[in-house]
Amino acid sequence: MWSQATTLKNGVKPKSRMSRDNKYYNKMVTMYARHTVADFNKWKNVFEETRPLLKKSSSTAAHVFNNHANPNDVLVITEWNNKEQAMKFGESPELKSAMERSGVTSAPEMTFAE
Repeated sequence: MWSQATTLKNGVKPKSRMSRDNKYYNKMVTMYARHTVADFNKWKNVFEETRPLLKKSSSTAAHVFNNHANPNDVLVITEWNNKEQAMKFGESPELKSAMERSGVTSAPEMTFAE
């Protein structure tokens, strides 16, 4: 079982992408990144510090979940206007540095939904 640890969208929980009144309906890309960390609390602190990097990279929302059975098993779901922005962020040196500082212990499994 997973629990949601963080929802980011200018401090407000976002509307469902499936809502037809959402201006991004059927236009956004969702990136799922799952990885293991040494210490969830340490990782989450670094994640919160890098929130401006997500915004600067054009992410429109981010959600963090961790597994109840293993709290160090983390799933990050981010939303983007297009896949190119998401991939550019995923390959950025700033993200790599943040992952090293935060104690990520496995390569992320990345999946995209359009």
